[in-house]
Amino acid sequence: MSMPAEALIVDQLIVQRTVRANLAQEDRMAYDKSLADRIRTVLKSDPRLIEKQAFGGISFMMNGNVACGVIGDEMMVRVGPAAHDEAVQRPHARIFDFSGRPSRGWIMVGAGGLQSKADLKRWVQRGVDFALSLPVK
Repeated sequence: MSMPAEALIVDQLIVQRTVRANLAQEDRMAYDKSLADRIRTVLKSDPRLIEKQAFGGISFMMNGNVACGVIGDEMMVRVGPAAHDEAVQRPHARIFDFSGRPSRGWIMVGAGGLQSKADLKRWVQRGVDFALSLPVK
């Protein structure tokens, strides 16, 4: 049996919309996977580590608390409110404002601040130190 032409056209439109919606979702979830891999290397499969899709990217959590992550091509680091002002003064760092509202204690670090292994390791460690200072979730 063949489908009526109208039904075939409707099916094709549904498929096209589904493909477009999936591509749009992939774009929203796009993040620098090589930066995420570099962070994983620093964290070295710590048993307290959990990776979770969040903020349109990926988050690395220690004992259930976000330590750092990748959104787009930037690194998100949770430094805590007390270290916030100093952290945003560092080269290539800025305030995390994912929702349009600045989040005190969270910062974003651009690629220029993550070029060397030592720079990346320092930022990862800052996030890990703060996350481990919080109660286990």
